[in-house]
Formats: sequence, structure tokens, C-alpha cells
Amino acid sequence: MEVDDGSNHSWADLPEELLEMIRKRLDSRIDVYRFRAVCTSWRSSISLFYKQSPRVPLKLPKPIRAHAYLSQVTICRVELVDDSEDSSSSSSMAWLTKVEESTYGDIQLLVPVSNRQLRTDSPGMMPKMLNLLRFRLVEITKACSLKLASGSPHGINKVVLLPSSTNRNTNEYGVLAIFHEGKLGSGGSMRRNGSL
Repeated sequence: MEVDDGSNHSWADLPEELLEMIRKRLDSRIDVYRFRAVCTSWRSSISLFYKQSPRVPLKLPKPIRAHAYLSQVTICRVELVDDSEDSSSSSSMAWLTKVEESTYGDIQLLVPVSNRQLRTDSPGMMPKMLNLLRFRLVEITKACSLKLASGSPHGINKVVLLPSSTNRNTNEYGVLAIFHEGKLGSGGSMRRNGSL
């Protein structure tokens, strides 16, 4: 058994095989951004042009009858990285944001409650440039956002996609939605291709 001699080890010194295992498990562009923010050698080890999160198409039943898709979003706490010994100041400089990937692969920062795009020109808001070597994204949870092909989803507040079994490779899902002032509706069984 090897004993730790107390010396500090750098993240940049991780073996390439371990880095490759980590890279294979990055599920979204935000995960890639977080990976690249660890250190400069990790930043250069993976391209920004990463696979886009898959959109799950849906055909909504009556009374809505619209084509829509579910888009994965990540709720994050954005905080300033403070390398000093007293890191209590970094906790006071934090923002809660919803991170969503646009259809063009760009990252959008949204206000979690209203889904409005975060404005960078207001005092006390996010900086115009978010250098992930200076800021840390702490993932709180992942969620789905419902988007209609024809515009915004009127009357639908929240959507949850539930696997119909405990098997991770399942092809069947159930859809629950909160709509029209708090009513709960279900979409029954949905196949991965999006038909309800």
C-alpha cells in the first residue's frame, strides 16, 4: 500500500487514460465547459465542439396538439473562484442561473424562475464575459425545458420525463406536466422517438 507523502499533486498531472475516461462521461456542453475550467492542460485536451444534447421530440395530445421537444437544462450556482486562503468572500459573489443550450449550440444563461435571458448590462448582474478559469459552475440539478416548434408553450409550466422502468437503457418514458394554473397532466407512455 502506497502512503501519501503529503506533497501536493496537480490536476494537470492526471494520467491520460483517466482523463479519457472522464471525457467519455461528459453528458452535456456545460459538463465540457466545467471540465475545461479545471486547468489549462485540461482546457486544451478537449474541443469545445462537443456533441449537442439530444432533443426529445414530442407530439402533444389534445387540447394542445402541437409539436414540441424537451431540451435539457442545468440549474447552476455561478461563483467567483478565490484562490486565497480565506475563501469566504467567494460565497458572497454568486448567482443562481439556468444554463440552456440553444439550437445553434450556444449557451444561454437564464433567470431560473422566469426563463428570461440573464442581462449582463445591469449593475450587480453577471459579467459580460464568463471566464471559467475565474468562475466556478456548481451544478445543482438538471431539468427539462419544453419548447414548441411554433413558439413558446402557452399554459405549460413544468414538464418531467420519467423512465417507465429502472433500466437505464429503457426506450419508454412517461411525461408529467403542470399546466393551466396548477393542473397535473400525464402524457402516458412515450417512446424515445417522441410519440405519445
